[in-house]
Amino acid sequence: MRPRRQRSQTGRVRGVSCWWPAAVVLAATAFAGAVSAQDLGLKPRVSLGSTDGVLGAETELPLRILVPSGAPVGKVQAEVLFPTDKLTFVRVVAASDAADDLRIESEVKPAAPDDPAGQRVLAITVTSSARPVPPDLVATLVFKVAAKADPEILAVGLRHGRLWAYPETTREITPVETFEGRVALQTPAEAVACFFYMH
Repeated sequence: MRPRRQRSQTGRVRGVSCWWPAAVVLAATAFAGAVSAQDLGLKPRVSLGSTDGVLGAETELPLRILVPSGAPVGKVQAEVLFPTDKLTFVRVVAASDAADDLRIESEVKPAAPDDPAGQRVLAITVTSSARPVPPDLVATLVFKVAAKADPEILAVGLRHGRLWAYPETTREITPVETFEGRVALQTPAEAVACFFYMH
């Protein structure tokens, strides 16, 4: 029997969230097509992906870059805005195929006065001197989901993203578009139901 989904009074879809595998496939397809289609007029971009997050467990959110021109990138900066009552930052993990070449600095700091209340900023800088930064997946952001959070589709903001050329990292690549991420918060029971639904 297919799991039922209920809509809360706030308009968020609640219940089992099994949408993100299809979203990942679509996103991957979009990235693959964009890299070989510079004539579409796409701008360089820094983006967060989509994932599921089980209450009380760690979840991984991908940080990606795209430069349609194929120009090599030597440094990436991003500021991620996340709600502290639902997510706690744990660590940043470099892309596996370039882990030995990348240097990652991260810092959690207060949000700006005009940011939504209850938010913190995760500032990330990724640099590489041996070879260009990977052209797709740069790093994975690991968060701990609050055990008492409500199941919902949670937006994780990307306040700004910046790119610098390789190897002369003093030359910034502009303009750059940014795209926020999504975490589908769900209970352990919903995660199990989703697993069997997808298999």
